[in-house]
Amino acid sequence: MIEAVILDLGGVIARPPTAAAFDRVRACCGVPVEGFEEAWYRHRLAYDRGDLTAAEYWRLVGVEVDGRLDEILDLDAEAWADCEPALVEWLPALRAAGLRTALLSNMPREQWSGLAPRFAWLEHCDEVTLSFELRAAKPEERMYRHCLERLGVEPQQSVFVDDREENVDAARAIGMHALHFIGVDDLRAHLPEGIPRP
Repeated sequence: MIEAVILDLGGVIARPPTAAAFDRVRACCGVPVEGFEEAWYRHRLAYDRGDLTAAEYWRLVGVEVDGRLDEILDLDAEAWADCEPALVEWLPALRAAGLRTALLSNMPREQWSGLAPRFAWLEHCDEVTLSFELRAAKPEERMYRHCLERLGVEPQQSVFVDDREENVDAARAIGMHALHFIGVDDLRAHLPEGIPRP
């Protein structure tokens, strides 16, 4: 029986940054459009894990950060602040149905500091597992195990939803029911029976 639903943040609850949001970050960074988004993603996992400081990460992206780092960090957080209403409203519905809920996200410390105060819905999460706190990142098994232990459930008692296939595959490998998120309608169609639909 399913006892917990575990959701990713970026690309699931939080919508992916729009082209306009990326451009605001890029413009603040003062770098060319070409190659910016690719560089932003290329070094992100190490930043999420806490292997890089914010200044080190942005320098690898190609940014001279002196004097602009705080503004860049604010815009970087803002790019991920637009949440999917159906999933935000789903969290209290899941808890009302007796299920435990968790957020499991790859997230750098500075970005979380900028986002957490905007997310009133966090009060509906029984557990929040973040990569920078563990110095690990999905798809590393340690991330999933930590979240499950904190929730007090076995892998087969959980449903995990993520937008990246490698993260979904890693969750399935340890026995979790894992769904690749491509949209709310698809999620509704593929949730196990007995779980409220968003």
